[in-house]
Amino acid sequence: MSVDHPDHARWLVEHVMPHEPLLRAWLQGRFGAQVEIDDIVQDAYACLLRARAQRTVVFTDGRLRGATVGLGGRWRSANTLGYRLTTTAAGQQVLDLNRSIKGSPELAVDTFATYSLRKLGLWKLKSAWKLQLNVRNLLDGDGLIPTQVLTDGTPSIFTFRTPRQVILSLQVEL
Repeated sequence: MSVDHPDHARWLVEHVMPHEPLLRAWLQGRFGAQVEIDDIVQDAYACLLRARAQRTVVFTDGRLRGATVGLGGRWRSANTLGYRLTTTAAGQQVLDLNRSIKGSPELAVDTFATYSLRKLGLWKLKSAWKLQLNVRNLLDGDGLIPTQVLTDGTPSIFTFRTPRQVILSLQVEL
């Protein structure tokens, strides 16, 4: 869920935030002083909140008439991958919810460029041509992303980051 659109912000305010007091009460009753309730609530919101931005420039005059360029980015805050162990006074090992193990924040950048030709008379046919170049994951952040860790911090489950993709397309309308 992202709050880059008014409907998303309204959804968050209407459907999620009213339940925050119940979540806090449950956490307090279940874990008491063992946990930082504010941190857990913040992590929950971080799972829901992501930032996105996009900018498109359309050229309508001059030499670049018919061209469009755009850049977009997505950011996600660091998520909680797991928790360290602690030993209780009774000698029992339990998860220490105050010592979370965080992942890394993620940033992805995409870009595109389009050039359109309208009413191009080719073979005595009127046609419109559109050439588009898309580049996904422009910064080429690749590799494995840990999604879960063992209690010593060793990554145990991963997902793949999509490598850079370059897509060239041509659309012709006759």
